[in-house]
Amino acid sequence: MILNTTAPLENSVENCELDSHHRLIFELIKKVEVAITDDREIEFVSTVLMELQDYASYHFGAEEALFEIHAYPEAQAHAEHHLEFRAHLSELLALTERGEKAVRLELLRFLREWLRDHIMLRDRDYIPYLRDETPRKAG
Repeated sequence: MILNTTAPLENSVENCELDSHHRLIFELIKKVEVAITDDREIEFVSTVLMELQDYASYHFGAEEALFEIHAYPEAQAHAEHHLEFRAHLSELLALTERGEKAVRLELLRFLREWLRDHIMLRDRDYIPYLRDETPRKAG
């Protein structure tokens, strides 16, 4: 199933910067999905995955910086999920680069679950903290 809309991400965390990041991550995931569905060459799929990996790292850094500024109490646990994403995506990228086509279904499953479970659910937990106009000082 090809992802077909960014509508759920329009105001997903009520922070313009992070919502913009989420929309781009969504578009990159959609690009990976299309590349795999269209059975594109390994080099193309790998390039898109590297683009996703790089942008996700940028986004995670921005998100974690805001956690610190706003003293988000679940920052460490959230950052650990980011590390898990990076590690698993790196593994899947390595398998893709080795030409293992069987990994493609696992890759799609992983990215769809990340979009659904992390961006659409877990990220919403920090809305009350990042919505505040006055940043809190960390302990």
